[in-house]
Amino acid sequence: MVKRLLLMLLVVVFMAPAAMALDVNPGGKGDALIMGYYNARNALTYIRIVNTNPTKGIIGKLRFREGKNSEEVLDFVVCLSPGDEFSAILMDPGEGQPAVLYRGTDMISDSDTTTVPGNWTSVYLRYSATGAASTVDVEDTKEGYIEFIAYSAYSGVETLTSDECKDIVEGNSVEGVTVEDASNDLMATVEIVKYTDNLPIFSYRATAIANTSDHVITGVSATGADDPIFHGILSNNSPAQTIEDLNAILNKSAFYGLYDLREDLGAKTDLVITFPTKKETAAYAPTAYEDYFTEDGCVTVKFDVYDDQENTITQEIDFSPYTVQTNSLCYEVNYLMVGGVNSILDTDLNTVSIQTGDFDFGWLKVYFDNDKDDYVPALGYELQVWADGALSRMLELAYDANVSLE
Repeated sequence: MVKRLLLMLLVVVFMAPAAMALDVNPGGKGDALIMGYYNARNALTYIRIVNTNPTKGIIGKLRFREGKNSEEVLDFVVCLSPGDEFSAILMDPGEGQPAVLYRGTDMISDSDTTTVPGNWTSVYLRYSATGAASTVDVEDTKEGYIEFIAYSAYSGVETLTSDECKDIVEGNSVEGVTVEDASNDLMATVEIVKYTDNLPIFSYRATAIANTSDHVITGVSATGADDPIFHGILSNNSPAQTIEDLNAILNKSAFYGLYDLREDLGAKTDLVITFPTKKETAAYAPTAYEDYFTEDGCVTVKFDVYDDQENTITQEIDFSPYTVQTNSLCYEVNYLMVGGVNSILDTDLNTVSIQTGDFDFGWLKVYFDNDKDDYVPALGYELQVWADGALSRMLELAYDANVSLE
């Protein structure tokens, strides 16, 4: 009898599914997505979010944050039916007006995706006079980053109405609809198009966070700005997690990129470095925040610059001690120019330029210097143009992380 019980116990142990760990999915799909940069400053940003599950719908919150302090400038619920895609374009309507988000137009055939609120084709992003934080002005709405976090999955019906979607989010039952935890079925891409004669395009794939939630998120206001946020979701997981668990999988100690500044090719290079959890870390993990950032909310960065002949910039020293040049990144989204004096995209988030001396072609390293083993939760991108924008690209930067690949 004892042997039989032990055998049954072993079977249960080995058959029980292992807990799924919070992770950045290299496959590009997850139950939460972070799109680390948008720009509607003399440009447009085209976002496409896809539910790749052919049998279950996904309900999620789409949130736009401005780039200086991560203040929300727009959020709403998107109800993706099985296999559905939501598309929208963020544009600059002109000086003195906030960025505007368009969907369901002739330019974007997307009128079939249900949202809460429903029945809209365009909406202005919010600033201080229209509901955003007092620090957000009209121009701030035109640069930042984007989150999409799943509330739940649903099945039993092909599509939901806006009212039915709202009911599910707020915890009410809908006839014939089964609600469950959303699996890692979301993916997204972002394309930024600059308004110039050549219309250079900068595209990247969203960072997919897998296993963000292990439960259905309901019973919250579908039109509220605060839910869901990463801290709230993680702390309600079993076992409970913190924003530091998310930081651990986003932590970087250094970024690596290529640069091309050759004038005869009309080449330019810029970098974007985003700290997508900075605001929530400050609110819910202040001790960790102090390890990452200074009292002013900055992090020190240093640069190593090489050309394609393995030469590096060195500082000529006659007497010591001497000062090593350092820079600080203080925004949530930071736009860095590599050499030159003019950025590729119009930006209000540039406080740092990486000097390359006489080098015009090579690679560089950007590394952090703080009190937390030099790691910071961050995303990084590299933008390049040639022939004054006739050719363009945007890539994720290579990086060093605090996760072992063994």
